[in-house]
Amino acid sequence: MNHKIGLMGFGVVGQGYHTIAESHDNDLLPYQIVIKEQNKSRPQNLPFIFNAEKLIDEAEIGIELISDSDAAYKFIRAFLERGKRVITANKKVIAANLPELIALQKQYGGSILYEAAVAASIPVICNLQTQYYGDEILEIKGILNGSSNYILSQIFRHNLSLHDALALAQKEGFAEADPSFDINGSDVASKLTILITHAFNEYHPEASIPFYGIEAIGSEEIDLARTLGLTIKLIASATKTAEGVTAYIFPTFVDSSDAISAIEWEYNCVKIKSKNLGEQFFKGKGAGSLPTGSAVYSDLVKMIAGFKYQYAENIPKETELRPISTILTVTMKTTHGDKLKRYGINEAEIIHTADAAWFVGDITTEFFLANKSAFIGDAISIINIGSSVTAETVKKALIKLKYKEHLLISE
Repeated sequence: MNHKIGLMGFGVVGQGYHTIAESHDNDLLPYQIVIKEQNKSRPQNLPFIFNAEKLIDEAEIGIELISDSDAAYKFIRAFLERGKRVITANKKVIAANLPELIALQKQYGGSILYEAAVAASIPVICNLQTQYYGDEILEIKGILNGSSNYILSQIFRHNLSLHDALALAQKEGFAEADPSFDINGSDVASKLTILITHAFNEYHPEASIPFYGIEAIGSEEIDLARTLGLTIKLIASATKTAEGVTAYIFPTFVDSSDAISAIEWEYNCVKIKSKNLGEQFFKGKGAGSLPTGSAVYSDLVKMIAGFKYQYAENIPKETELRPISTILTVTMKTTHGDKLKRYGINEAEIIHTADAAWFVGDITTEFFLANKSAFIGDAISIINIGSSVTAETVKKALIKLKYKEHLLISE
């Protein structure tokens, strides 16, 4: 049976989806592909057009795979307002507009799937939707950005600087020309917003989630992690408590006993903990043409079979929920102790090493959000200590590093 499928965009992900459809089922190939640049060199035998409105009017199913979020939103909304079905991989559009998109589905009878928007090859949304009946999800955490994970792998495996590791990630196609969202944690925050909606039936806007990226991580943090026998991963975490949902994203020290520590390069992972099943662990590629294109193709097959996401009735109404504040034990590092004192940290709490000043202790996520802009301006590195090590052990390791530095300087 032929399906009138319209594709918007023919970049890396669009080409991945097209390659898979071409090799598996020609009925699932797009009959039209909307592209923007008319003079760009492209395959001559594909049905390219330049009129998005024509595709919106004629296609039965739309697949949106463009980088322009404003245009993507308009395309998705137009399909849903016509009661049609649409697939997207755009996590920013979904995270920013999810209550509205849910309401449009209910109002007009259309539907939207977006598995590729969260963890590329890992079918985490489908899993959350179908495998936890009669159960209660307690926690979801993991690595949700292949670009930043690739960069951290290069830093730890090959002793590259952040700058050089980022350049290599861009060369290999794992990071954009403007990598800001990948390395500052914003990309992960969009994905965590989506996961919280499906795991806990609550919508928490991206801006409400405390997140911090890897930009300020330097050689000192790497040396500290190695001294402790740990690695550093950018980890997203959301937990259901009696008071509400806690959620945050920080670079985190991880012990080798934790399965997350073994996730390298462009791979993602997701841990889901529930009452009945305990902990389940999923690993898969989080970037690339075929991994992400495969998620799009799978959404298309499921959509044609009648699969739809189910949402809690309250989500379109409750759009201003925020994660509750929680306490994190962290390291904060900057170039000079005076910068730390601006945040109420006493001199007695500061550990000075050769080129840095450190604080090791507790902060709340509420305190973090209130001071985030200042932390960024002061180029303060923040790492969540997590459960792999105690604050006292970290302090002792810093003092040990300080002593080693002193010996090297003396020599």
